[in-house]
Amino acid sequence: MRIDRLTPALRAIADKGLIEVQPHPIFGQSFSIPAPLLTQYPDRLFTPALPQNRKPAPITRKLPPENQGHTVTNPTVNPTTTELNAENLPYPASFDAASRRRASEILDGLSPQNANDCLQILQKALQQGRVKSPLGLLYQLAKAARNGTLDRSCLTPKTSLPTTQTAANSSTAQTRGRLQSIHAEIQHIRALYQLAGCELPEEEQRTLTRLREEWERLQQ
Repeated sequence: MRIDRLTPALRAIADKGLIEVQPHPIFGQSFSIPAPLLTQYPDRLFTPALPQNRKPAPITRKLPPENQGHTVTNPTVNPTTTELNAENLPYPASFDAASRRRASEILDGLSPQNANDCLQILQKALQQGRVKSPLGLLYQLAKAARNGTLDRSCLTPKTSLPTTQTAANSSTAQTRGRLQSIHAEIQHIRALYQLAGCELPEEEQRTLTRLREEWERLQQ
């Protein structure tokens, strides 16, 4: 961002109460997050993921003194095969370069299998045409994967069964997948406006009402 645009942008954010501006003896101004936001939402703030090309810190080991007669064997470290390769992930076709970069930051730290599952679940939800914030849903899915609570039922391959039972199982899996999508979208909308400290607009309130009604209908 150009320096002549940075200060007006920060002032616009400060006008919304999301940061504070204070004079600084060296730099002229300093910007910080207000203390009430930090204390009110201790679990809702997160830092951006580290760059993909960041090198890990060197591992140092303490060796025993030579006069103790210990034999030190340096373990052989095999190259890892589980490192997440952001370029090979199955991003939705609608994602542009910026969306792919943001998605890779959200998935950073997950195993390749978890990251792949999150994107496949997102793709299935997008195909239903009911996702308003794909990156918000992806964030909720990645959070569930980190907590070990990601529901992969919609990704489970279906076995060959009689026609009526196959149709029933397919309908049940689709219902579970839709319920998961509704839950993730509701959580995303609530978290977004709670983090910003704003009340839900009427349009978002109507969206939440519609999602709750659909949830109750699918639960029947």
